[in-house]
Amino acid sequence: LIDIFFPLINYKLTKVSTGLHDILTFYDDEIKILTHSENLTSESTLGYDVLKKVFETTEYFIIYISHQQAYIVDKSTLSGGTEGQLRNRLVKAVGNKKYKIYF
Repeated sequence: LIDIFFPLINYKLTKVSTGLHDILTFYDDEIKILTHSENLTSESTLGYDVLKKVFETTEYFIIYISHQQAYIVDKSTLSGGTEGQLRNRLVKAVGNKKYKIYF
């Protein structure tokens, strides 16, 4: 459970303190990340092959790209698709053993 709570705490603190916002767009073969703040805009791309593991809670998808770095996707902000569609894509990427659901 530490893997869930520490990223969520850091997510909430970072979002408030830095003003950084990430917009993740999930395509069939890659994830595009647009990071923006008042003074910065950048874009990057990740292949699904770099995903290490994914945790899902009732409110979030926590997508690990390393053992210490994760993207946290708030389910209430999803648009253009459903939780089920994203879940299926992420399970396909990491496999059932590395996809954990915590409801």
